[in-house]
Amino acid sequence: MGVLTPPGGFIPVRLALLFWLGSLSVAQAFIPPVPWIVREAYEGRKPRRATEVVLYHRIDGTQFEERILVQAGRYQFLWRVGNNPVAGTWDRQGYGLGQEIISGRTSIPLKYLTGNSPEELLSSLVAEGFVSREQLSTYTPGFTGDGDPATWDLTTNYLRHPGIYFQPLQSGIGIAIVGGEEAGGAKTVVFDATSKGMRRLEWRLGNVAAWDFDALGTVGKEGLYPRRMKLDLAGVELINSDLVTVRAPTDAQIREFQAAFRKAKSEDPSSSSLSLLRQLLSNR
Repeated sequence: MGVLTPPGGFIPVRLALLFWLGSLSVAQAFIPPVPWIVREAYEGRKPRRATEVVLYHRIDGTQFEERILVQAGRYQFLWRVGNNPVAGTWDRQGYGLGQEIISGRTSIPLKYLTGNSPEELLSSLVAEGFVSREQLSTYTPGFTGDGDPATWDLTTNYLRHPGIYFQPLQSGIGIAIVGGEEAGGAKTVVFDATSKGMRRLEWRLGNVAAWDFDALGTVGKEGLYPRRMKLDLAGVELINSDLVTVRAPTDAQIREFQAAFRKAKSEDPSSSSLSLLRQLLSNR
């Protein structure tokens, strides 16, 4: 997408902005450019040829496990509800469970949990309307960022977008980005202002629906991840999830996952398992 390097190069511009930020008053508090915010949410994550994620979900009083394997752009899932294994896949059409396709609400939580590319996440945020392309503009038209940074008039040339602002969270402060408003609704993504991670995805289309991401911390010995997640719809909590692990699986672990995947795919899931998965996947 080519949006993570500001004019004049990343390091010189960052130094100039940090220099300028020291001169701002509290009322002028500095909000970094959107590409920086997304980049910092991935700080510490390492490139992997494959990623395995394990989560526990609680829906309607039932807890079940989800394992996700991402390899070469292919997403495979194993869910276990009680003793009932279910296999599935994900692509642009949605989640595939045998002959059934379930359209998800958004790809953002899935890509945030499994990915290590801020460019891919930012592209998805733009494509899904959580971030507008105009919000990727950091400076006024014509600003080049050339020459001595001390000569740049950043007070005039740095853009403060009205749809990007500080927002109080239950724990701490977030940076909210409102991507746009259509038909009386809006989509908002919120990043933690200090812990460098995603904290909330919100839709305001009639009732408010939101994924909240909490307990940001190191998982799998690399990078920050939300260890707790929940989905609220009109103030009612529908899904509560815990992130157990994120790892780069070995070849043996990949073979074990795929063997279990093939076995689960050959079995018919129970109606109760499908009901729980429809609630999870249609909201994610």
